[in-house]
Amino acid sequence: MRPIKVWWSLYMIDIWSSMGLGLSRQFEFVEILPFPLDEQDFLSIRETQPLAKSSSRGLWAEMVMLARIWAGIHQLNRASADGLLVLSEVEAETQKLADELQAWSDRLHPSLQESHANLERYTRLGLGNAYAALHLGYHYYHEVLFYQFLGGPVHSESHSRQQWRIKCQKHAVAFCDLLYHCRALGQCQCVYVMVGHMLVITSTVYIHTLLFGDEEQKPLVRHRLVRNFKILTELQTFWAALDMALLRLQIFHNACMQSIDRSFCMDRWLLRFIQHGSSITERPLPDVEQSNDRSDRQSATDWWNWFLETL
Repeated sequence: MRPIKVWWSLYMIDIWSSMGLGLSRQFEFVEILPFPLDEQDFLSIRETQPLAKSSSRGLWAEMVMLARIWAGIHQLNRASADGLLVLSEVEAETQKLADELQAWSDRLHPSLQESHANLERYTRLGLGNAYAALHLGYHYYHEVLFYQFLGGPVHSESHSRQQWRIKCQKHAVAFCDLLYHCRALGQCQCVYVMVGHMLVITSTVYIHTLLFGDEEQKPLVRHRLVRNFKILTELQTFWAALDMALLRLQIFHNACMQSIDRSFCMDRWLLRFIQHGSSITERPLPDVEQSNDRSDRQSATDWWNWFLETL
């Protein structure tokens, strides 16, 4: 059982690490390889009892299935950033991956579906962080899939693109809802380093809402940005790597100062920004017509000044 779990752990790590480092993946999904045993079945194993086959996939097995979709999301964003796909191809592939994420969620065993009761039950079993990671990942993968649709002119976009932008924002809200509830439990603090990166990207979705959303949304958005920053600074005490995560927020602000709309458009810079483990530099100025929209610049400046005042 241990070699199986090690293999699938390396498979998932390979997806995340290869993205940020720009390396070719070394582990591929192997259809014939069994999934890790359901965690509750594993915990109930006794030396004198024969090992029974699980009737459903457990936490780690579902993480593997979700990671497979995550790899496809990365491939789409990379192809889009490199200009290898026309708009219709981007939209078709986005819909395909969105359908896969929804199908994954629909097939989840009731004991694994996202709910406060399930979270508290897995926390009592000592598996609360793993359960949270599964569903935090689910929401975050939606954010990254739909992130590129935050950019561009709203008035000329298709209905699908409008819906994807809204879903990106909704999953950012759901991500924080779950994270806040986990931390309120006391035994499920989610202090692993990946949460810091995901929270930075999620916070930039909130920044988009703050800059472009309705006025009634902004008080809650401001409150959550402050709360997210406090979580990030707390995580920073555990992980030196969070220094770079916080630097990402500053660099993103600088990009907004150049052009707010362009900051959310998928290109190679944005791809590196949302990838965990990748280095990030200031966004280069466009070769052609640079944004001179003073209202955009003032909005970004006002946001950053407000953010600094909350620290």
